[in-house]
Amino acid sequence: KNHEDLRSNEKCGSVGSCTTVNYNSRRICKLEGSSVSIPGFYSDPSNSKLLVWYKVIRNVDEAGASAVLAYDLDHVEHIDIDHTTSTLKIDDLKKNNSGEYILTFKICHRCKLPDSPGVILEVTEVKVTVVPSAEVSEGQKVRLTCTTSCPLTDSTIYVWYFNNQTLDLPKNQNKHIIFNPVSSHHAGYYSCAVATPLRVNSSIKVLTVKPGGRSITILNIMKLIVLLLIPPIGFKLNLMMRRKTEQSGNGTSKQVNLMPETFRLKARNPSAEAESDEQQEDTM
Repeated sequence: KNHEDLRSNEKCGSVGSCTTVNYNSRRICKLEGSSVSIPGFYSDPSNSKLLVWYKVIRNVDEAGASAVLAYDLDHVEHIDIDHTTSTLKIDDLKKNNSGEYILTFKICHRCKLPDSPGVILEVTEVKVTVVPSAEVSEGQKVRLTCTTSCPLTDSTIYVWYFNNQTLDLPKNQNKHIIFNPVSSHHAGYYSCAVATPLRVNSSIKVLTVKPGGRSITILNIMKLIVLLLIPPIGFKLNLMMRRKTEQSGNGTSKQVNLMPETFRLKARNPSAEAESDEQQEDTM
């Protein structure tokens, strides 16, 4: 990039010599756990020993700003590449590394700084966002996005996981997942990561898909069919039970009616029984 577009105000040392400090970029976005190198370019090599990096502390309630030596922070080192470039490197970035960094002449610790811009470093995490929400109905359009609080480079590649399994997505759809329409088999646990050697993962997002639209209509139709079938089935069962009861009743009455008939037949032939008895006595 053209450093002239990002030129800072002139810095002047105690010896009266002045130099101009430039930066590659005014704003840098980096992931937690990664590293960053912030180069500063100055015009006068004779001032190289007088320039140091500071983290700026700007208070909205007070005029001006104070500064903390960047070297006092964790995982920070100062690298002099040549006589016109000074680079600040920070490893294993944390959220508290976010802030403004400036290359300027040595000043006292926590002294006031002139209101000149430095480089804004923003350290971000990765998370999954769901639009319209993480709880939707079948048939809706759902968009899942692997997001950061600041924009990464356009060439960033994202990796998606569904129920702890890696998803194979087309290259033009690696930052977003779109379901249109969404269905019940899309429900589950989603997470994403930025494809770097560190593989910074997001937390898990749960997508819940409720029955809706067409599914509810089908369910209502099935309920209606069941309700319509209940009366004829009940009538048929009742009819079968009545027929069975009638058949059982008819069989019992025949058995009961036969018994009196037998008794009556025996009562009508007493003389025959007497003759039979007399014949048996004569024989004896």
